[in-house]
Amino acid sequence: MTTKTPRLNISLDKNTAGLLTHLAHQEKKSVAKFIKELIFNGLEMHEDYCISKEAEKLDKTDVKMYSHDEAWK
Repeated sequence: MTTKTPRLNISLDKNTAGLLTHLAHQEKKSVAKFIKELIFNGLEMHEDYCISKEAEKLDKTDVKMYSHDEAWK
């Protein structure tokens, strides 16, 4: 039986696996769903970090600022 989504296997130490299981049960979620949400949250945080680093590169001082009305004349 094939699935539409690829499967990934990871190995964790006993303590980490136990902690993830405990936290998933506290939130009344399956361990897989809990870990999937953690991964998505981590990816969003990483994306935000990368975007902010790019914005810092583009940020300039001593530039002329325009009001909203001036910009849209």
